[in-house]
Amino acid sequence: MVGGRGVPGNLPEQVAGVPVGRKADALFFLQAARVDQPRNDQDRKENKQIELAKYVIHYADGKTEPVPLCLEIDIDSYKQPGGPRPLPGAQVGWVGKYESPEFHAVAYVKQWNNPRPVVPIASIDLVCGKDRRGVPALIAVTAATAN
Repeated sequence: MVGGRGVPGNLPEQVAGVPVGRKADALFFLQAARVDQPRNDQDRKENKQIELAKYVIHYADGKTEPVPLCLEIDIDSYKQPGGPRPLPGAQVGWVGKYESPEFHAVAYVKQWNNPRPVVPIASIDLVCGKDRRGVPALIAVTAATAN
């Protein structure tokens, strides 16, 4: 879980070095977020993408690949009224009851297709995005291969 400057809770701006140590055709990120400032009407009108966070994929050969997490595309608030909202860049991965009955707790799964599947992935970092509007959390990651 990362927060960065201005986010309560004294959370770090990044969590570095989540070990993977294997080749993968795709990674599946189970994630959630506390959204402090959702997109507003002006953001939507301008089709502004809000980078809440990003994953940085570190390959065994030293190269890296950023994977941005955009609000309301790849990740959204864990606390949602009436049920989970569909997202264009992620699937609903888990839904649970929230403490008040009008809300649901939601986690999403983002699939990232690896552009370099023959090179082992050494590790993953979770880094605050440039638009610090909330607190993203990586719950789990699964590495998958086609074989």
